[in-house]
Amino acid sequence: NFNTTWKLSDFKKIKKIGRGRFGSVSSYQEIRTQRNVAIKQCEYETEEEKAKFHREIEVMNDIIRIIRQSANQQQFIHVIEPLGFFVDEVEEKAYLVMELCSGGNLRNYIQNMKKSGTQIGIKKSWEFVSQIISAVNQIHVNEIIHGNLKPEKVLFTQDFNVKLADFTLPRNLQQGTTRVIQTKAADIWAIGVALYELLAQHHPFVGNYDQSTDIAKHDVVHRIVDEEALELPAHYPDSLKKLINAMLQKDPSRRISAEEILSIPEIAANLGGQ
Repeated sequence: NFNTTWKLSDFKKIKKIGRGRFGSVSSYQEIRTQRNVAIKQCEYETEEEKAKFHREIEVMNDIIRIIRQSANQQQFIHVIEPLGFFVDEVEEKAYLVMELCSGGNLRNYIQNMKKSGTQIGIKKSWEFVSQIISAVNQIHVNEIIHGNLKPEKVLFTQDFNVKLADFTLPRNLQQGTTRVIQTKAADIWAIGVALYELLAQHHPFVGNYDQSTDIAKHDVVHRIVDEEALELPAHYPDSLKKLINAMLQKDPSRRISAEEILSIPEIAANLGGQ
């Protein structure tokens, strides 16, 4: 049930998780139930801020409703679920309560590998790719697009199931077939970049050397438009490298879809009837 009667004193703060453009997110424990949740604190002063906050809630509830209607009862929902919200009119703050993904996000995972000097194994790579593509396919079959997929938007539950967060272009219905295909293809490109970073620990068009220098933004854009992605490390199998390259196909109309990726033998084997 979506709860609108909470107040901040109903929760005990655990720690800050992150900060986005529109607010900070922290983990809290609901005192009455001992349930851990994520709470996003947003500014709630101007009419624009208020409208943006309520629009985000509307979008999240809309997405969950659409997926629930199309999914069977056993199917895992790969989207962060909103649990409720409350407003502190005096402090001019609004609080969005969501399910907590205690496994962190893909950006944290990549950074932790960098810090420890480790690389992801081949078996684990296929598991990650399979989970993330399953999540993207779940929204795409419902004609929902994300619009801003990046490693920090890919969250993990405690048992490492994938949840997608922070949709910016959530609904793409009634916009014509070409537009839908192109926008879904943009999601696939974005996930291709994220998965490349998971394997190589740098951006596909910005190498480790470039990352240590101050490369200009327009240089990166030029490389994305005119150049091929840098080679992935040699120890990854050709089938995995071929998949990432298919996701980074520059022509959106020729880019592989989430549905097509699910039929790749290694992906199908990992998902095993999901």
